[in-house]
Amino acid sequence: MTLNLGNLWIELWDGSDAVLWLLTSALVNGLLVFLLYRGRHSLELLLSAKQVDLLLKFLILYLVCALPVVSMVFLYRGVFGYVGPPEFGDGFIHTYKRYPISFSTNYREQMGFWLTLAVWLAGFLVCIIRSCRRDRSVLRELRALSDLCGDRDMLDSAEELRRELGLKRTVPIKVSGVVGTPFAVGCFRQEIFWPQKEQGAEELRLVLCHELIHCRRRDPLYRKMIFWLCSMYWFLPYLKRLAEYYTDINEMSCDDEALERRSHKERYLYAKALADMVLEDGFLEHAVSMTGHTESQLERRLKHMMNKKTKAGKVAFAMMTAALLLFCPLTTLAASEGMCSLQDVIVREVLFEDHEEVMNGGNTLTEETDVVGDFELTPAKGEVWQGERMSVSTIKEEISSAKSMGSVTVSAGDEIYFALKGDPSSVSFRAGYINSSHKRTYVTTTNETLTHTFTITKAGTYELFVEPLNNRTVYMEGTATVM
Repeated sequence: MTLNLGNLWIELWDGSDAVLWLLTSALVNGLLVFLLYRGRHSLELLLSAKQVDLLLKFLILYLVCALPVVSMVFLYRGVFGYVGPPEFGDGFIHTYKRYPISFSTNYREQMGFWLTLAVWLAGFLVCIIRSCRRDRSVLRELRALSDLCGDRDMLDSAEELRRELGLKRTVPIKVSGVVGTPFAVGCFRQEIFWPQKEQGAEELRLVLCHELIHCRRRDPLYRKMIFWLCSMYWFLPYLKRLAEYYTDINEMSCDDEALERRSHKERYLYAKALADMVLEDGFLEHAVSMTGHTESQLERRLKHMMNKKTKAGKVAFAMMTAALLLFCPLTTLAASEGMCSLQDVIVREVLFEDHEEVMNGGNTLTEETDVVGDFELTPAKGEVWQGERMSVSTIKEEISSAKSMGSVTVSAGDEIYFALKGDPSSVSFRAGYINSSHKRTYVTTTNETLTHTFTITKAGTYELFVEPLNNRTVYMEGTATVM
């Protein structure tokens, strides 16, 4: 088809395309999350918590940032083919390989598609607004009830750890009496909230190291991203389980790094410090996306950090990373191809039956033939879609002489269906096709509309045309479909 690049994505994405894109993304999300969550125990046997955490972060980045774009490209390429020089007119030719609902039928703007999108959008807005308002409210109250840390020993330890961990800027530490356990917040400008409790210097340094590791790795940003993902696909239950699993693995990963090369005594002190820190009832219970802490994860973290078994897992991690890098786009490609084939079957087997009945039963005009001289028609300003089983030519312009709607190569028995409308309504015009021997077959209308199906009796290449009569100028709009 001939399209201007500026209008390409606007014209190609209608209600049906948006629903298919949403279903494809949801299918990929559901499949990847289901497989990873069901295989979590095997992952933990083969890999360390830090390695599992890295895999989960890659998956989050793919699902949030890459999947919407990749699935859109695959869906487009699943229907439309190459882009090349135009046969006529301005723009680029996009041939399509399957029947898309949006171009092959009049069902693309059905209310059902927009209703589906409206339901999804309403659910997304409710989830994301509720989550953001809750987190902002909690954070605002926390800041109001917190004071900047004035403990010189704690600030010196934080500065020393900051340099050791390679953090570029100092992370503010705020002390609050309503916080039961420390946590880091902030997607880009991090800050640490600290409980107002007495702690030993060694315990304090270990826990502080844990929170600064969160800041260095920008873990609060990934926590937010996965909860945004849960809001976007609110109808997929497994995403919430993955979010909870990620927060657990993320905490254990930071525990491992904070306790790396530490003695058994230091591990015991760190575990005791965590056990003494509990979530205050009610206040932070529903702010998991902000704090990263859940009531059920403490026991698991304590068991994990006291287990000193080392997992090398370098080869296994490299293999799992390669598999995930390959599996994510392949899953998206498979889901996109499946969706493209599904709409192709729906169009051919269901929607075209009604369409063909209208086309075959709508012939009320008499076909005429004559022979014209050797002349060249001016190309119409329109678009051309050409696929393996069907092609569509369009016209949408003001004309005062015969215009070509493109050349088509057809077989005996193929049909050419014209659906045209002229303005003003009193104008007469004709449309049809011209063969290689300059024999012209056409029908004429004396009112504003022309609908007719020509059945080709001999294979060959034919020029489609439309022509106003009586030297009139008419605004012409419509299509010529070859099937």
